[in-house]
Amino acid sequence: MFLAGCAGPIKQSWNNFTAYYNTFYNAKSYFSEGEELNRSQAALINPQELIQVFPGPSDAGAEQFDEAISRAASILRKHEQSQYVIPSILMIGKSYFYKSEFFSALEKFREAGTIAENREYAESVVWEARVLYEMNNIEGGLLVTSQALNSADQWDLDQRGELYAINGQLHAAQQDWERASLSLLRAEELMESQAMLARVYFLHGQVLENLENLVQARAAFGFAAEIKSDYDVEFHAMKKQADISRRIGDYDDALSLYRRLERDDKFSDQRVRMRYEIARTHQIMGDADLAFNQYSSILNHPFDVADNVTLARTYFGLGELFRDEQDNFTMAAAYFDSAASVNVADERISLEFDASELAESFSDYAFLKQELAMRDSLLKLASLNPAELDSVLADIRQELEEEAQQDRERITQPNTIALTDAGQAPEAAGSAEFGFLNHMNRDRLREASLQFQAVWGDRPLEDNWRRRDAVTGSRFDRAESPALSDQGENPVSQNMLMAQFAPDLSAIPFEEDAQVEMKLEMEELTYRLANLFLLSLNMPDSARFYYEDQLRSGLNSSVSPRSLFSLIDLDLQEGNERAAREKAGRIIENFPDSPFTEEVRERLGYPGGEELSDAPAKSDKYTLAAQLLEMERTDTLMSPIEKADLFRQLGETSDDANQKELLFYESARIYLEEAVRMSEDKEAISSWLADSSGRGADVSGLQDAQADSVAADSPTSTVNQDEYPFEGAYWDSTRSMLEKVLSLNQTGRIATEADALFEVLQKPGPAAEDTVRTMAFPPDRYPTDPGPDMNNCLEAGLELNVEGGMTGFMSRVRFPDWAYGSGLKTEITYRLTVNAEGNVVEYEQISEISRSGIPEAVEASIEEELEFKPLTGIDSYSCELRFPIDL
Repeated sequence: MFLAGCAGPIKQSWNNFTAYYNTFYNAKSYFSEGEELNRSQAALINPQELIQVFPGPSDAGAEQFDEAISRAASILRKHEQSQYVIPSILMIGKSYFYKSEFFSALEKFREAGTIAENREYAESVVWEARVLYEMNNIEGGLLVTSQALNSADQWDLDQRGELYAINGQLHAAQQDWERASLSLLRAEELMESQAMLARVYFLHGQVLENLENLVQARAAFGFAAEIKSDYDVEFHAMKKQADISRRIGDYDDALSLYRRLERDDKFSDQRVRMRYEIARTHQIMGDADLAFNQYSSILNHPFDVADNVTLARTYFGLGELFRDEQDNFTMAAAYFDSAASVNVADERISLEFDASELAESFSDYAFLKQELAMRDSLLKLASLNPAELDSVLADIRQELEEEAQQDRERITQPNTIALTDAGQAPEAAGSAEFGFLNHMNRDRLREASLQFQAVWGDRPLEDNWRRRDAVTGSRFDRAESPALSDQGENPVSQNMLMAQFAPDLSAIPFEEDAQVEMKLEMEELTYRLANLFLLSLNMPDSARFYYEDQLRSGLNSSVSPRSLFSLIDLDLQEGNERAAREKAGRIIENFPDSPFTEEVRERLGYPGGEELSDAPAKSDKYTLAAQLLEMERTDTLMSPIEKADLFRQLGETSDDANQKELLFYESARIYLEEAVRMSEDKEAISSWLADSSGRGADVSGLQDAQADSVAADSPTSTVNQDEYPFEGAYWDSTRSMLEKVLSLNQTGRIATEADALFEVLQKPGPAAEDTVRTMAFPPDRYPTDPGPDMNNCLEAGLELNVEGGMTGFMSRVRFPDWAYGSGLKTEITYRLTVNAEGNVVEYEQISEISRSGIPEAVEASIEEELEFKPLTGIDSYSCELRFPIDL
């Protein structure tokens, strides 16, 4: 009886013993070895992308994982009653995961989840979510983790932390930043693994950065950097902390962090990159000379060689300095071109790095300027009398002769390349002396060519060229010609050199017709240069200069109306309606047959024969993009959707709020036309609008085709949510563009039409779920961010100390003459810093309203009379104040 009663437990223990020592131990050893190999080959962090709390698999360790799978599978076959069955299933699933066989891994984790309990069940859930993430099945992963969170209260703390971490990672992949932030915050409180906690903090910092919560993002990266974990995580966490300090204007902290990274021997391989970041910070601070010197030292350092990414960014920074600080667009083009030529993967360069585009634009500038300068010089030569022309040509020949003499003197000087020991590196010295663009220097090219020939002679392009008889033709091997002068000059060679560089007299336009033709070409080039500044370089002031320069000549009747039309757009954007009307009159009077004449009448609201001075302006919302927009409207080679996509892309790349508003609205208008045209049930559209409380009447402001299509003239019927007619890709695109318009402006004609149309297209339904509220971050770990939710000055309790309050203050603002009677109604918001005495010591415009004279007028009054009553208990206070404008 005793033996029979003990047989079961003894047999189970024996099964466990043999399963472990015969099989599971070996399987676990192989798995551990493979896991270590796999993790050692993990991809490095790219800070431009979201970090993974749980890194994905690499290609290493496949052989070890195969052995682990084989041995773990034998436990399932031979020891199905042992306690190692579930651990073996999990091990097989993990091995498949590390081998990137995700479907097999998913099957095993789900199998384990059906029979496991407690920690093993929790482990199966977390790994299942990891597999779904790698399969890009984000919705499936969120479903798994969300269901588990409802019953995870009994899980161990570290496993609950992992569950919240993978949940946050999944939400971040969906760009649901608020939910991701909440999950990661909970993971930080529960996570026990320091290495994993560092990655949680890092991802949380990226999420907060996307929420524009930069102060707390900086804190999160700081926490990640404090944890001694992986080299990659620690370095990039501290660098991100410095990057955000620079973004929020804390330059001292940014420089301190960059210098710490530069001097830390642990990060010695990043030293040159940190020197770049220091130079970049000084450039942003406005210290152009120091930034230039630091950039140059990176390029010319004799020992520390910059990697391709740093090299490209350094060239780019120098290009910006030449463009912004020296207005040297030719040198800027060279540096941008060098930046674009460096072989760097796109994912390793930030989105702001547009070297190729800038290189093309500034190269176009250099080409146009060169073409203009050449034609201008030829016209000046054509204007000279024969004696003056001969004198100029003699001067040119003299200059060429002096250059040739200097070349020969360089060759005969000691310590040239011909006499330099082969082990030395003259190229590095030349680069340090003349800069990285020395290969473009004409004198250096000529000198290098002559020095090469001094060493090798005129070597033929054939085999065995080293043989003496194969190079006897070299002019450096010939006996000295008796024709040499006392100065050692060869007249024949000199004449050949002079002929090579002599000006081409046939290009000079001596005939009057040729001169007129060249002037017309110059006007066309000038107009192209103005367009380049306007549409590519976003420099409207420079564009205005070249448009006006073309008009001063005014010979080209096909170009002049285009220049005037562009200037009208510039004037309207700046609010100078009077100047716009004057130029409109010039177009209508001087170019009545131009296609721009009717466009001007329509644009400014003039009937066919109406006097320009008496007609009211149709709208003040036309912007710098209007000319391009009109040209694309009439382009019959582009499909409507291509045009809509073009306007959307132009709006996303524009820096001007009014321009973005018009382009996004134009894109929405075209998407709407296509959505209506493609609709199979236009009666449903009309019925919907008729039952939508008259909202269909607001569509009348759109073009006739779409207004007729969606007019609410059908018989009234009951609206059924299931019959909602505005479903489909083009309807979604329309709503998306309208949302972009409304995010830019809430007032004005375009915003009003967009808001009314957006309400029409909204799908009614049950009340939406409460939006996720941002959890209050623990004050001992995350500082309060003053940026995103800055208080209104008056709501915070500050009292204006000006006569008549805000109304009186605004009544005394001296706006430009053109603004009065314009009907402009808007608000302009400033961020103010007020000291203890109530004086405004700093102000910053934060509203996206163009600098057309209105902000400047408000700022003059702020400096002149705006003050608050003295503050109590604090030295200074920062807040926002809105100034209402009603003209």
